Amino acid sequence: MALYNMSRFCSFSPLAESIRLIDSGEAIRIYTIVNELKMTDNQKIFEAIYIAIDEVNEQLPKGGQIEKTSDTPLFGSEGMLDSLGLVNLIVAIEQQVEEQLDAVVTLADEKAVSQRNSPFRTVGTLATYIEAQLSGEDK
Repeated sequence: MALYNMSRFCSFSPLAESIRLIDSGEAIRIYTIVNELKMTDNQKIFEAIYIAIDEVNEQLPKGGQIEKTSDTPLFGSEGMLDSLGLVNLIVAIEQQVEEQLDAVVTLADEKAVSQRNSPFRTVGTLATYIEAQLSGEDK
C-alpha cells in the first residue's frame, strides 16, 4: 500500500494535521472532498456550465463548438447556438446544476425570456443569472 503525505494537498491545518499519511485511494477521495469544500458557488456554477458545454459540444461540428470562457457568446447576433442548440444547452445546464449543486433551476422561464438583456448572451451572463436564481435575488 502506497502512503502519501496529504499536507501538500490540504492548505487548512486541521484537516492537514489529521491526515498526514494515507493510502493512495483515500488520498484521491480526500483531495476531491477538500477541493469541493474550497469551491465557491460561483465556481460550481461555472463547472456545471462547462460540463454541459462539453455535452453539447459532442453534438456540434469541430468548427462550431462552444468555448469554455465566461465571455463566450451563446445566443444572439454573435452567439454560437441556434434556438435548438440553446434549448439543448439549457437542459444540460439545468441537469448539471442539479447534480453539482443539489439545486433545481428553471432557466427557460418567462422571466429569462422577457428580460431586456438576455441572460443567454454569454456564459458569464448565464452564470450570473443562475447565481441570482439560487440566491433568490431573481424573485
